[in-house]
Amino acid sequence: MKPFLLASAAGVAFLLCMAGSGHAGTVKAEPSCTVDVGSGEGSKGYVEFSAKVPKSPFRVFKLDDEQKPHLLAVIGVKTGKRYRMLPDEKGAPVAETLRVVAAPGSSKFMIERGGRQLTVTVAEGKVTPVVVNYELLDTVCEYDVCRIETEVLEPVPESERKPPASDREAKG
Repeated sequence: MKPFLLASAAGVAFLLCMAGSGHAGTVKAEPSCTVDVGSGEGSKGYVEFSAKVPKSPFRVFKLDDEQKPHLLAVIGVKTGKRYRMLPDEKGAPVAETLRVVAAPGSSKFMIERGGRQLTVTVAEGKVTPVVVNYELLDTVCEYDVCRIETEVLEPVPESERKPPASDREAKG
């Protein structure tokens, strides 16, 4: 009887482990997505995240006043490519670029959970481009080892913004 109970317990533990590491589904990446993080009815500015080379997906989080991360989107996925979402990414948009609408002032973001944090100054009526160079170096167990570099460019007026290549291709 004891071997049967032991085998049953091991089977249940295996199923629980497998359920915990499952996926939330597969989605097709869009060219761009927009997320409003509380600009309200007042003035607003924009922060636009893009991957230097869209080949490795990464997550962009908004940090609240208590430094708690809130997932905004998974970006860096080439338009039209399929992406297998993790359970904690469920409901998040998947795109090649991300535009964040925010109130003017400082906004804090994080690339990947526990990854690079950056403070971006949001300028009223302007777009502040942020180019992310994300390189997945290795995967150890369930952890990704990666290199993250960010470049925050000068804000440009919305009317002078040049669309990313993916936007031009979609229209052209």
